[in-house]
Amino acid sequence: MKLNVKCELLNSGEMDLIHQNVLRILEELGLKVENQKILSRLGDFGGKVDQKRHIVTFSPALIESFINDTIEDIPGDDDSLQTTSGGYSLNYMDINGNLEPLTIKTIIGIYTLISKLPYIDRPHSYIGTPHDVPLQLHPLYDALLCWKYAKPFSSAKYSVIINPKLNPYFF
Repeated sequence: MKLNVKCELLNSGEMDLIHQNVLRILEELGLKVENQKILSRLGDFGGKVDQKRHIVTFSPALIESFINDTIEDIPGDDDSLQTTSGGYSLNYMDINGNLEPLTIKTIIGIYTLISKLPYIDRPHSYIGTPHDVPLQLHPLYDALLCWKYAKPFSSAKYSVIINPKLNPYFF
């Protein structure tokens, strides 16, 4: 969906305040990463890793360097506003604030909801991991749910095949 309205949501001072606070959070609190391989890779990238607590922090200089190195990859301004929805979650927060495991039923419900929201251009190609499916079949179910329920969105796709042994089943 394209909007033909130009608006400024935040002024430059507000954007800078958010940016500075994100840098502070990444430096002081960091991110909890429960996967040792990913934690190690983030350490190789330049993060400071606390193996015991599974926390990685990043210096503002490292983040700024990363942003400056990738700034050319950002597309130019245009007058349209588009967004995607989704995430890489195992759980979701219900309307009462309870954390619940994702299931096939809840993932279908999420696709149904986002298909009705006016400013969602397309759903993210991966909503989450259904707890009611055996672990080995997650990639197949993730693709199936996306292909079946993200159908109204012409640009929805699923392109990550986690286990190459599953390729014949995808095709």
